[in-house]
Amino acid sequence: MKAFDIFKKTMIFVWMRLGINLAVSAGVILWTIMWIAIASASENGFMIILAVIAIALSGKIVSIIMQYIGYMIKSAQIAVIAEIFQTGRIPNNMVEFGKERVKSKFAQANVYILLDKLVSGSVRQINKVVNSTVGWIEKLVPQASFITNIVQKFTTLTLTYVDECCLCYTFMKDEQSAFKSAADGVVIYFQNWKSLLKSSAKGTGITIVAELAVGIIVYLIIMAIVGLFDASLGWLIALVTAICIIFSLRDAFISSFMMIYTMENFNKEAQTGKISVDLYGKLCGISKKFKELFDKGGGTVNNQPAFSAAGNGSLPAESVSVSQNNSRFCSGCGAEFNGSEKFCSSCGKEK
Repeated sequence: MKAFDIFKKTMIFVWMRLGINLAVSAGVILWTIMWIAIASASENGFMIILAVIAIALSGKIVSIIMQYIGYMIKSAQIAVIAEIFQTGRIPNNMVEFGKERVKSKFAQANVYILLDKLVSGSVRQINKVVNSTVGWIEKLVPQASFITNIVQKFTTLTLTYVDECCLCYTFMKDEQSAFKSAADGVVIYFQNWKSLLKSSAKGTGITIVAELAVGIIVYLIIMAIVGLFDASLGWLIALVTAICIIFSLRDAFISSFMMIYTMENFNKEAQTGKISVDLYGKLCGISKKFKELFDKGGGTVNNQPAFSAAGNGSLPAESVSVSQNNSRFCSGCGAEFNGSEKFCSSCGKEK
């Protein structure tokens, strides 16, 4: 099943994301209008400064609110997509299926959030190495730093959804812990980043053009509507409203499709390629987040101790991390063991 077909079949998640985004955006817009009204009615400079700060802080508040809600919807969506990749089957009740898969794989929501942060951190740190490969442009032509920055930003944007690909991989590997599968996913990404970049570049280019076009159109329409009213700061209301609507549409439609599109390419590489064992030690040296992720997964590859970078050289994994059986963390859900308990208090799995 192609990416666009999966996108159409899983539209329930797209509508959920759009509904939540629009609801939160409505709150931000009303908040902005309220503070603009307060600032306009007051001649006190302090109130104007306070209004600017309050409007700016609304973005941070929204980010915190959306972090948890967004994680839960996205994780269920990824679980359903993983099922489609594996079996070609579309669950009857996708929302309930996704929720149950997340519960069975991650006993607690904070475990999933921790895993996602470790994967995102690993990919972000590894992307710095990937982006450094285009540094030769600036070395040859010192004045070409602008071009180098554009290429690096495009590379980062194209590989934005790799962390979701790694999380999808965890749902496809029930026989091992989520942390172990996620570490394997990061290795697959680094091993195949060139082909992933090539296969996703076209979609990213189209996405950038579409976002710019939609952004300009939405802003002009809202500016025209606000212009019908007597508002001295109408441009600011129009700008905030346009940003909220564009973000809502982008996150629900464009991001969902690009995520599935990247997952499809990633899954092809994961199914046809062979993981290079040597990369685990190399990535431990490149990224502290990956090393933490790798250690939580047990510090082994194919049930054998892998090599982690430590000190000035490469040492056996057992010298810098512990084996899966003796780990402080549950191999099933990733929760930390308390003292000498033999079973995980979160999921019940034997230590």
